[in-house]
Amino acid sequence: MKKKHNSTLLLTGCSLSKEQYYRYEKNYQRIIELPQPISKSAILAQGACVTDYILGGPEYIDDAALKNFPKLQRLVLLGTGIPSFVDQKAAKEHGVLVMNTPHMNVQSVAEFALSMIITCARCTGGS
Repeated sequence: MKKKHNSTLLLTGCSLSKEQYYRYEKNYQRIIELPQPISKSAILAQGACVTDYILGGPEYIDDAALKNFPKLQRLVLLGTGIPSFVDQKAAKEHGVLVMNTPHMNVQSVAEFALSMIITCARCTGGS
């Protein structure tokens, strides 16, 4: 597959493995990884050239933020709860397709819940 002309992928709150990077670099001219963004302004500073955005951090993308991403076509939230991270109405007005990754972390959430149940049982005298 040829690289998309002038396509840029932005990732926040996560990093690509080597295998993922090699797979994605075939489709993108540039990949920007911000695993621990210092500030929202650091993210917005990258916006001018970004065509695809994988949101894995705590930032909220609203109309003001979207104005910094004039070429953005797709935004993928790593997880669920899109309204907590993206102003869907503003995204639609900017022509941005918003997607999420449901069920991606189901097992880890279940494991955490079970461990909290066991911890609480220990704290209340249960055995």
